[in-house]
Amino acid sequence: MSKAGTKSSGIAWMIALATAALAVGVSFLSLKVSLPGVVSWLVYIAAFGVGGAIATYLKKGGAGGGIVAYLVASILTAIGVAIVASMAVSEATTAVTSIGATDQATRDAAAAAGNAFGALAGILAAIGSFVVTFLAGLTGCLIGNAVKKKAVAASPVAERLAA
Repeated sequence: MSKAGTKSSGIAWMIALATAALAVGVSFLSLKVSLPGVVSWLVYIAAFGVGGAIATYLKKGGAGGGIVAYLVASILTAIGVAIVASMAVSEATTAVTSIGATDQATRDAAAAAGNAFGALAGILAAIGSFVVTFLAGLTGCLIGNAVKKKAVAASPVAERLAA
């Protein structure tokens, strides 16, 4: 028996928020184990695309609820990625610019430069991750809705109701 369209709209929110948590966790983990940034982006695209398709396929109603859930998940992911990127770039820039600093004023200037570059990197990472994750989630929701419509139309219940 197909599960298409049998769950409440809460399933879309649950899957979307779990996807956002996974994406932020992957970006934090990629810094700790020195994974290339491409790996994080590929995980974002796969998780949001597949998650959006599954969430919309399972929930009752159209794709709108899933799209809203993935819009919120994309915003949360962008905030988390901004924080992680800002911290990483700020620490690295401060460490590099303070090499050879002998007085406190130079170290303070290095910290200020690190914070400025960290903020810029966080903003750019947030914009990039929002665009990528929302487009992947949107695409997944639209695909899941199309597949759900075909599965519901082909179900024996639909055939009996049409007769």
